[in-house]
Amino acid sequence: MALYRKEDIPGFGVIKQVGIGDLEGRKGVYRYEQREAASGFIEVQEQAQDTGVDDALVYKLGKMGVSKSSSRSKADVRINEELVSLKMEGVGRSSLINHQARSGFISVFGANSDAFRLLDAEVLKYIELRRGELINEDVGWDKRREMNLFINDSFKESFRHIFDYFVFDGTVGYGPSSFPAQSVILVEDAFDPRTWTSFSRADFFDHCWGKLVFSLRRRAKASFRPEDEPWFLLADDGNPKGQLSLRI
Repeated sequence: MALYRKEDIPGFGVIKQVGIGDLEGRKGVYRYEQREAASGFIEVQEQAQDTGVDDALVYKLGKMGVSKSSSRSKADVRINEELVSLKMEGVGRSSLINHQARSGFISVFGANSDAFRLLDAEVLKYIELRRGELINEDVGWDKRREMNLFINDSFKESFRHIFDYFVFDGTVGYGPSSFPAQSVILVEDAFDPRTWTSFSRADFFDHCWGKLVFSLRRRAKASFRPEDEPWFLLADDGNPKGQLSLRI
């Protein structure tokens, strides 16, 4: 399996230990010395490559102690004792902020913080541009530059705090994570470590800045508070889109 490798992985060196799933306990923790007993991992990898991930494969992984990390954890795996978040690039690219209403940003950062005030101003500008049919739902780098939206220097520096919190530190619902991420591995092909790139907390925001895609969306059965209303953008069905999403 790709995680059992003698050669160096950029940012980590030789991978000697991997923890997958239960970051609090020892279930799902494997050391390099155990690689000969890890034939099940090889079988699972080959099955995933051939048939994709199905219920039977998820069950088999669960028996090995390999599972999706808790929603309370910002880290996905532990590599050589470092807590790491895994993000996809390209097809299936990762969501960094997933359907977050205005009130959520207020609860974490405060209504009077520069981080919230500058974000609020940009979202309101986004709404006006959407209503004027000057932009589509997703706003990437080219349209951000063209419309001077989500791009000025003051916004960039203040938004760094929001970005770091949601990527590394915590969520709105659960607050600061029990297992905050210390670094990120950005993955193009999960089966080919040559496509993995490691980023420190200090570097990841600058790497993503030109790739960030902002949009206002609505999660099914979304519930809103009065302070969310300034971000409401009515959809064709009459229901508001008022939740910020951020992808790379």
